[in-house]
This record gives sequence, C-alpha cells and structure tokens, in this order.
Amino acid sequence: MRIDSAVDFDWHAGAPPGTALRADGGFSVRWTGAVWPLHSETYTFYTSAVGGVRLWVDGRLVIDQRRGEGETERSGSIPLRTGRGYALRMEYYARRAGSASARLAWASRSQPKEVIPSSQLAAVDLRGQPHDPRDVLDSLPYDGTLEDGLYGWRRSPAGDVLADRYHNYWAAVTSVQTYRKEPPHDLSLTFQQNTGNATVTRDLGAPSDSTRRWTFAADLNYTGNYPNHGTQGGQYFDVLDDAGRIIARFYSVVVAYPNDFRVYGNDNAVVQGTDDRTLRSVTWQWQPLEITAENGAITFRYGPYGPMTTHVFDAASDWRRAKSLRFYFWTNAPYANYSRSVGLDHAQFLRVGR
Repeated sequence: MRIDSAVDFDWHAGAPPGTALRADGGFSVRWTGAVWPLHSETYTFYTSAVGGVRLWVDGRLVIDQRRGEGETERSGSIPLRTGRGYALRMEYYARRAGSASARLAWASRSQPKEVIPSSQLAAVDLRGQPHDPRDVLDSLPYDGTLEDGLYGWRRSPAGDVLADRYHNYWAAVTSVQTYRKEPPHDLSLTFQQNTGNATVTRDLGAPSDSTRRWTFAADLNYTGNYPNHGTQGGQYFDVLDDAGRIIARFYSVVVAYPNDFRVYGNDNAVVQGTDDRTLRSVTWQWQPLEITAENGAITFRYGPYGPMTTHVFDAASDWRRAKSLRFYFWTNAPYANYSRSVGLDHAQFLRVGR
C-alpha cells in the first residue's frame, strides 16, 4: 500500500513498484480516498487509460470501461457540492505486458479540465463515516424568531428589540428572504442602532486536534448594507476557536470614498478597488461564501472572486479547533441610522480528521 498525490501515470512497459504481475504480465491497481470539489456544480470525471478502468464517486459507478486496447478516454458526470468530501475509488486493469497508463481528471462549468490536483484529494476512507457536512440551519422553525439557546444558537441581546425601526432595532428571524416552508430555512439578521453591538453565534460541535481540514460554505445576502466604516459601524462574520479567538473574519469596508470599496478575508482583499455601485451589485445578491482551513492556511472564495489564501486572523488562534460561527454587529454613530441586514442560507460546516 502507498499514497499517491494524484492519478497521473505512464508506466510504459513496466508496472508500479511492488505490484504483483499476473502470468501474462498484466496487473491491477486500486486507488481509494476522497475528493473535495471547489464548486457546487455538476462535475465530469475523465479517465484516460490503456486497459480497463472503473470509477466510483460517492458510491456511484460513473465510469465502467472494463476493456481497453489503446489509450481510451471515458467520462461520467455527477452533481457535487463544495464544503464536503466524496468517497472516491478507481480500479485499473492492465490486461497484459506492454504499455500501461492511467489518469484521472475532472471539469465543471467553473473548473477547467485538469488532472485532479493533490490539494483536492486525500488518502482517507469516507465509506461508512459521517462525512456529510453539519447543516448549520437544520431544525430551525419556519417563519419564527431565533430563540437564544436553540439548536446551538446564541444571541445577544437574547430577544428581538423592536422599539424603533431606525434607532433601536434588533431582530433574528427565519424564512424572511426565501419564504421556504420546508427546512432548512434561511436566517435573516437585522441590526439598526445608534450605539451598541449585537452578536449571533452557532456552535459547531466538539473541536479536535486531529482536524486535517475544515470548510464552511453558505450563501450570503447583504441587501441594503453599506460597507464597514471605521468610525461609524460595521458587521463581521467570524469563525472562532474554542478559546474565542478569531480564525477567520469576512467583511466589506470603505477604503476611500467613492471608488475604493473592498471585501476582506482576514484583512486581505478578496474583492479590491471597486466603486460603490459595482460592490452593491455583488453583495446585495445571494452569493456563495466558502472558507477553508488546511495546514494553517485560510482560503476565502466569495461569489466569482478568489480563491485568496492567507494566514489566520488572530495569530494565537488554533485553526484546527474551530468551535463556533459568529455574526458581530457594532455601531458608534448617533443619529446616523446605521443599519445592517444579513441573510444566511444553505449553510454547512464540514470537519475532516486525519
């Protein structure tokens, strides 16, 4: 048994080191592991091989080429979603001594065709394991107020504050933006105050030092929001470790009005140097956000932008021990009617151990 970083081999007249040959000089190889897609799209997998090959993705047989003489390419498609790993198995059969080769590639609408890189493969066996991501919005009620302490959610203030829509308003409710009656429901947060702050957090379960990778993926909508302003107010989306330190922080900010607005991940620009109208055309629509942590590096993807890879936000934070998600709102702008509204939908968190 050995670990290969990718399936991209040309053995010519030989065979992989240590492989037992049959009497006719043929041999077989089996690769098992997991694959992580970069986009929530239908992926086409391609095998190029001299010999027979079969490929399973998520337990589904997508390519079945049991016979092959010269080098032949076969393909099969399957819808995948970012933020989770899929069990992968490929079996290759070299029929007799002579030329032997095997390659595994993929492509999607946003993914150019390429040999699947090592960054999206892992030598882990997901069969029979709970590798599906945690649905962050699971079990929330339809068209209701988010209760403090419900299903791992905490909020401060603990209840809605509806005293004044323009100067003293705080609400966290479900099914406001999508009106979807079937779970999981979307969550809508609205904060408008002269001074003060508010938070909503979601527990992610027990952290582990053996975490190899984690991914948070969701759709976000910032309809009506103005980017963060250093002296007036703003909103951050954070991933925290179990000591409450910030691993990842995502937000938009005014750098220089009116033509320099940016979207940041850990103080590094994911979207940079755009005007107000262009930024609103992006942030005021539902856009996918993906944050991935692996080997101490944090990667952000937002809408059509990214990937942007950087370090943890707080140097003292432990990226392996992600414990909670947090929306943090703040303002210090009396009578400025400073407002924030955030929609969260299709939110999932996946933690993968060694």
